Amino acid sequence: MPVPDNAPPAFPRRHRDHGEPAAVWAYPDAEGRVLFYACRFALADGGKTYCPLTLFEFPNGALRWIWKGPPVPRPLYGLDQLAARPEAYVLLCEGEKSADAARTLVPDYVAITSPNGSKNARYADWSPLRGRHVVIWPDADKPGLDYAHEAATLALRAGAFSVALVEPPADVSAVGWDAADALDEGWTAERAGQLVAAAKSFSAAGAGDPEGLLAATEGDTSAGTAPIDENLPPVARLRPEIKWPYGYRMTAKGLVFKPKQDEPGEWLSGPFDVHALVRTEEGTGWSLAISFRDPDGRLQTVVVALADIAAGDASDVRREMASKGLRLASGRGAKDRFVSALASLTVDLRAMLVSRSGWHANGEVYAAPNFTATTPEREAEPIVFRAEQQATGFRTSGTLGAWIEEVGALAAGQGRLLFSLGVAFAGPLLEPLGQEPGAFNLVGPSSCGKTTALRMAGSVWGGGGPLGFAATWRTTSNALEGTAAAHNDSLLALDELGMCEPRDLDAAAYALTGGSGKGRLKADGDLRTRQRWRIMVLSTGEITLAQRIAEGAVTRNVRAGQMVRFVDVPADAGQGLGLFDHLAGYGHGSELSNAIRDRTGRLYGTAGPAFVNALLAKREGALGTARALIAAFLAERMPAGAGGQVQRVGARFALVAAAGELATAFGLLPVERGAVTAAAESIFRQWLAQRGGTGASEDRDALKAVRDFLQRHAAARFIKAAHGLDEGSWRAQNVAGFRLGRDEENGDFVFHDAGWAEATQGLDPRAAADALASAGFLVLDARGKRKRAERIGQRTMRVYRVAASILDGEDV
Repeated sequence: MPVPDNAPPAFPRRHRDHGEPAAVWAYPDAEGRVLFYACRFALADGGKTYCPLTLFEFPNGALRWIWKGPPVPRPLYGLDQLAARPEAYVLLCEGEKSADAARTLVPDYVAITSPNGSKNARYADWSPLRGRHVVIWPDADKPGLDYAHEAATLALRAGAFSVALVEPPADVSAVGWDAADALDEGWTAERAGQLVAAAKSFSAAGAGDPEGLLAATEGDTSAGTAPIDENLPPVARLRPEIKWPYGYRMTAKGLVFKPKQDEPGEWLSGPFDVHALVRTEEGTGWSLAISFRDPDGRLQTVVVALADIAAGDASDVRREMASKGLRLASGRGAKDRFVSALASLTVDLRAMLVSRSGWHANGEVYAAPNFTATTPEREAEPIVFRAEQQATGFRTSGTLGAWIEEVGALAAGQGRLLFSLGVAFAGPLLEPLGQEPGAFNLVGPSSCGKTTALRMAGSVWGGGGPLGFAATWRTTSNALEGTAAAHNDSLLALDELGMCEPRDLDAAAYALTGGSGKGRLKADGDLRTRQRWRIMVLSTGEITLAQRIAEGAVTRNVRAGQMVRFVDVPADAGQGLGLFDHLAGYGHGSELSNAIRDRTGRLYGTAGPAFVNALLAKREGALGTARALIAAFLAERMPAGAGGQVQRVGARFALVAAAGELATAFGLLPVERGAVTAAAESIFRQWLAQRGGTGASEDRDALKAVRDFLQRHAAARFIKAAHGLDEGSWRAQNVAGFRLGRDEENGDFVFHDAGWAEATQGLDPRAAADALASAGFLVLDARGKRKRAERIGQRTMRVYRVAASILDGEDV
């Protein structure tokens, strides 16, 4: 986009590595408005380098100049002059300095160039040359001639009326001689005009290659074969200069070995691009990042370890590339030469290799299968993502603006949808804020809209699957470990909890939010690296976690730790519309659900990357805001005297609220500020009411367990204490305890150790006794001990004495 009037000034500005630019060229649009700048820097060794400077707008509306080129296709240099002189011939040069010189030497022509040097002609927008007569003045060297041929082809494809090539004089003063050198040498406009007028049409000047294999010379370079597309994975957008070893050349037909001009070339493989020499943050795992198109046209990427290339015939490397569709020559000599080419090529770009999703480099780098993001300070280093197990749902479709207008807008006024979006945005905040991961399970009957909320939340990060970004619970606990690791620092969306086997669910409730998998051994007996993750989980189910686990009789009671990590919340909004608070102008809830399903089916995967980029742009400020929002939520909404478990769950609701508010501040959610906080507060209060109090859940579970036991067994398994075990053998079978007092209907209950253990199964017996004592239902002895001496028949026993009034209480 053109630089707006309110943009911050571009200069003076220093590059972090190269200092102040030695020369600057503005690239204007057809109306003369600046689009970006091309800058040249002088290096200490006498060389030079170039770097573009472009104004980017962030999701929060902030404008920032970044040392990075504009998106492809990139504009030509001189669009304003092309527009001003539509009938003039066009003179294409290599480089801005050369184009400026040509404007002086050949003023009758409109002199232009394409950005980023000779290796990037294919990434320029050549459409302004449609219908124009074009003459190309190449640099006097082989790279210059290659650029001229490529640019000529691209200009004709764009619709240029004609293309001709200038032949530099045979006696030029230096390799790479161009129009700028001619101007420095005192050439006149007449002499330059004669040179340009003698240009030969491209068809006559083209240096053919009858074998289809370009002649190779030592030092040949190539930037690859596949055009840049902004929808490509980040690694495939990297376009460094590649220097192949002597005799090798990458051509349109693939990698070729041709050491001598008078010998036929040997084809080694189909075409592929080498994007970077990569290594981990620790400086290990050096590899080549490579991409190519398979026979169906799909882009395939591989990261080839240099260690594998050095190992013998590198059969594993060839096997992986062939399995993904790269054609390879099968002869023994061809195999060796292919490996030799990979081992000896030179790549001028380094990149950091990351092997899992989420945060890296002390929170300055975020990586996912479909995007990478860094702080402004680390933008110069590309990031290459390669994980052994990747989540397939990280895809992108549509634009961020369309997602905001068509998907995010439907969440306005919908408490459950806003809360679900807050959960989706919360994942990247876990690590930098030091927050505890957790899961929320939307519980409600079929067709109430639970999966709709899951689809909307998942569209923040990706989609394209049957459930969008979400998966089903139909899996095992072991498989879930890999899935969780692949979603690290983001969202894991799982549909229909009832599809998971109770035993697997019992383990998953801890594992998904615990952050690490089981320790496992390799085939050779060494310990495998344990998988780790930090995720927010959004789940749906027709029943709660406790109900599903109980169906499998894994344990009688769900443990308190599971309920703290895995929080069941009601899916019904209480408006008679299922999950929805209103119908947003639709006639029925099903119509609104269908609209959300359709929109999230074509618009997804843009909001999550935008959130991370906005977070990194002003990291400390954004994290400070999030901390303040969390503190305010807890201070204003946490009940006084709440136990540790309620505080932990409350902190997770506060995190969701903060994430949603940040997304709103970044311009990603078109709702009023405070809307996500209100939604989180409402659902938190419903959870508290459903829970039955703010104390520890183990205390409530103990009361309920003992009360339930007595309600089931008081008449059959408790006998009169005065009679003891002498009342009769039929009453003495499986006795759990005794009943005190003359009136058997109103006396307190006493449990012997075995009976108490049975009544509190799944709980800590001593902790359960303390809970009953705190509630006033366990009668302690004179010294405050849990067990007390009671007369049972003809002897004294130490027992647990439970007040009969416990049966008058209500279940909570």
